[in-house]
Amino acid sequence: MLFPNPAEYFRRYDKELSRSRRRKRSALLSAGSAPQWSFSMIKTSVIQRKFWVADLLMPLAGVVLILFITSKGPGVTPDSVNYIDAAQNLSSGNGLKVLMPNGNTEPMTHFPPLFPMILALFHLVKVDPVSAARWMNAVLFGANIFVAGLMVKKSYGSSFAAFTASAFILCSTGLIYVHSMIWSEPLFILLAMGGLFFLSKFPGSRRSRDLVCPAICFALAVLCRYAGMSLIPTGLLVFLFIQYDSNAQRVRDMILFLCVSLAPAIFWMFRNAFLAGNATDRQWAFHPIVLHDLKVDFYSLSHWILSSAIPGWLGTALLVVISFGVVLLSLLFAQHEKMENEARFLSLVLAVFILVYIAFIIVSTTFLAAHIPFDTRIFSPVVFALSVLLTGLVFRQLVHRVRAAAFVIVVALIFCVYHAWGGAQEIKKYWMGYASDSWRQSELINAVKMLPPNIPIYTNGPEAVLFLTGKRSRRVPEKIHPSTWQPNNHYHEDMNTLKQQLGINGAYLVYFRAFRQWRIYLPSEEVLKRELNLQVVSEARDGAVYRGRL
Repeated sequence: MLFPNPAEYFRRYDKELSRSRRRKRSALLSAGSAPQWSFSMIKTSVIQRKFWVADLLMPLAGVVLILFITSKGPGVTPDSVNYIDAAQNLSSGNGLKVLMPNGNTEPMTHFPPLFPMILALFHLVKVDPVSAARWMNAVLFGANIFVAGLMVKKSYGSSFAAFTASAFILCSTGLIYVHSMIWSEPLFILLAMGGLFFLSKFPGSRRSRDLVCPAICFALAVLCRYAGMSLIPTGLLVFLFIQYDSNAQRVRDMILFLCVSLAPAIFWMFRNAFLAGNATDRQWAFHPIVLHDLKVDFYSLSHWILSSAIPGWLGTALLVVISFGVVLLSLLFAQHEKMENEARFLSLVLAVFILVYIAFIIVSTTFLAAHIPFDTRIFSPVVFALSVLLTGLVFRQLVHRVRAAAFVIVVALIFCVYHAWGGAQEIKKYWMGYASDSWRQSELINAVKMLPPNIPIYTNGPEAVLFLTGKRSRRVPEKIHPSTWQPNNHYHEDMNTLKQQLGINGAYLVYFRAFRQWRIYLPSEEVLKRELNLQVVSEARDGAVYRGRL
């Protein structure tokens, strides 16, 4: 027999039940009744176990997918080069330093330290930071897929819903893209979502020591990305929804949460201020969001999250409606049920995080960093949280309508798988940055490699020169500061200095035409040729090498 006796069955069946259902069964047993042992219950238990197997296979599939996309190397962007440079300098005993636009190596302040520090640990044991980042982000994709399933499973008590959440994360083209690059977002997503999940468990115990785990996750998330600061007000707002016996308890927990979560970030910012004179390499300045740029960013965002087949305006409208619809429904769901309900509190925590994170990005773009794009990288944590929320909402509404739930989820998964497969192929072919074939086979890069050593190089792409040739260079003068969008008052003075370097010291100027579309804060090739009196040394399809006329 499959189950020798009912007791053996109940022992196995209880493992698959959520905490609230186990409490209900205990009440029935104490009243003298027990759940009826039936074949349907056995069948449900077997299905639940099968979904747990699938939940373990999903993360493995995610790891394999990222390794497949990055078979020729992970994607590399200017930020990636800074992470790699900082890791190599730290492992060499030079501290967390990066190449600055002026050509000097200075303490890193523009980025938090956690991600390059982890890469430096790999470099200490003779593992190349690029290879280490590739494997680490592949494993992090698997971990994030598992965390999504775990959050839904533990909160909603359904392995089927957990499987669906994991599948949505696995098939998200935007998240696949983020995990294929040498970026800090994969680690940030794991720390942020893990911390939010632990925070959603706190109302069940309301013990101060249970705050330490989410606070530590948030502290590490801030050390991974400055956008992690949005987690701090998220936690404080969530405390307002918890029912305390006295406000003194609430204040005590909030102070404990703030001390643990902010202490490492405060230490890092003091270090920056002491070594470089600024806390985060950002300045307060008002630069309102340009509607045209916002439209372009949202068109791109809808392309990654939904589909390129959907017109940009329609995709943007759908993205906004779905996102805020899910958040609004989650907040309504959180108001109409008991606070101790785990599903309700997880919905509340994620919804508050989404709103606070979006507000944080808008404020940062308006006052701190004008060059922040509203793209899939920036909003990848929101995509993750929305996937979990949407899965939970659909499951809650259709929990008693099995056929309807299965139909909706199967149709959504078919769309996601189709979209993800096409997106994965597109990412591997076109979206790997400096690691793509077009950059590795660049005629201009080959020309730069042939330049004599110890001769100064000025360029509009110092990160590309450093990553692909190993040579350090200086950036051409900025017309406007990209972070504040304010004019460079020393622009003409800097251009005269550059002209002297090109004419007297024999420096080279390398111009990449690939950057002219989006590095509009730098002078164009025509302006440089006219104002610096340049002559061509080497002409290529993707740019040119110049020297000053004597």
